[in-house]
Amino acid sequence: MGKLSVTLNAKIVIGYIIANIILFLSQIILVVIFDDAIANFAILGLINLVWGLLFGAWLVYQAKIYLCINQWYYFKSNPTRSILYIVLGFLALVLISLSSTAILIHIFDFEIDPQNQQYIVEILNSGAVGFLSMIMYAVILAPIIEELVFRKGVFELITNRFGVVAAIIGNSFLFAFIHVMFEFIDPETSTQYMNILPYFIPGLVISIIYYRSGKLIMIPIIIHILYNAMGIFAIFIEGLF
Repeated sequence: MGKLSVTLNAKIVIGYIIANIILFLSQIILVVIFDDAIANFAILGLINLVWGLLFGAWLVYQAKIYLCINQWYYFKSNPTRSILYIVLGFLALVLISLSSTAILIHIFDFEIDPQNQQYIVEILNSGAVGFLSMIMYAVILAPIIEELVFRKGVFELITNRFGVVAAIIGNSFLFAFIHVMFEFIDPETSTQYMNILPYFIPGLVISIIYYRSGKLIMIPIIIHILYNAMGIFAIFIEGLF
C-alpha cells in the first residue's frame, strides 16, 4: 500500500509539471495569434478552463481509489467532525489571511498586489466567456487540482523524506511560488517578493488543517473552494463600485 501511495504521489506531481508546461506553451501561442488584449484574456480564461477539465479528469482518474474509497469512507464515517473541520478551518483561513495581509500593508507598508490577482481580474472583465471560464476554473477546478497536487502529492513526498514540519512549510512554499513565479523571475521592485505571502500563508493554514484532520483531502478541497469563491465574489463586488 505504501509503495502504491508513493507511486501515486510521484505520478500526480510529475503529471502536474508536464501539464503546466503544456498550458504555458498554449498560452504563449494563442497570445501571439490574437492581437486584441480583451480577446487574449477571454481566450486565456477558456484555455485555463479546458486545461483544468482535462488535467482534473486525469488527476481524479489516477486517484480514484484514493478519493472514492479511502477518502470518502473516512469523510462520511464522521460527518459532524468533517463539517466542523471545514467550518472552523474556513473561518481560521479567512481570519489569518485577512489579518496577515492587513499587517503587511498597514504596519510594514508593503504593497501587496500579486500579478496573478491582476490576471484573474482581467479575465473576469474580458466578457461572458472569460467571466464564466474563470469562475468555473478558480472556484471548482483549481481547488481540486491544487489540493491533490500540493496537499496530497507534494506533502506526502516531502513527509516521506523530511518529515511533517518540512512538508507543511515546503508544500506551502511551492503552492505559493507557482502563483507568483514570474514575479520572482523578473521583479519590478524588491518588495514584489512579498506577493508570495498572500498564497504562502493560506497554503500554510490549509496544510495544517489537512494534517490535523487526519489527512482527509476532502476537507482542504472544500475549504479551498469556499475561499476562492469568496475571493471571486469580493472581486466582483469591488468591480461594481
